[in-house]
Amino acid sequence: MLVYHCGSRYGWSNVFYMRTAPEDSVDWSPQIVIFGDMGNENAQSLSRLQEETERGLYDTAIHVGDFAYDMNTEDARVGDEFMRQIESVAAYIPYMTVPGNHEEKYNFSNYR
Repeated sequence: MLVYHCGSRYGWSNVFYMRTAPEDSVDWSPQIVIFGDMGNENAQSLSRLQEETERGLYDTAIHVGDFAYDMNTEDARVGDEFMRQIESVAAYIPYMTVPGNHEEKYNFSNYR
């Protein structure tokens, strides 16, 4: 198990933990949850995702786009709120993201 916190001289996060792959991982089959379109106003699956992550059902998460729907809205307050909501998942398992159409403001197509 990995125990960590993030920060700098300006402040530190809470202490979190993350399970790591077993030492003898020859027969290990990681449990992966894949989801998308989880806005912060109507995140119907968020509570289930949080609870199942707490129970240790997942080893990693893949979020395939549309993170909070235009995270830069309201001077990025929408994005900040979304990040607070998913912290109970992303702080405890690897959390990979893939841009969706609501992240288009950053025009990821320029990075080919």
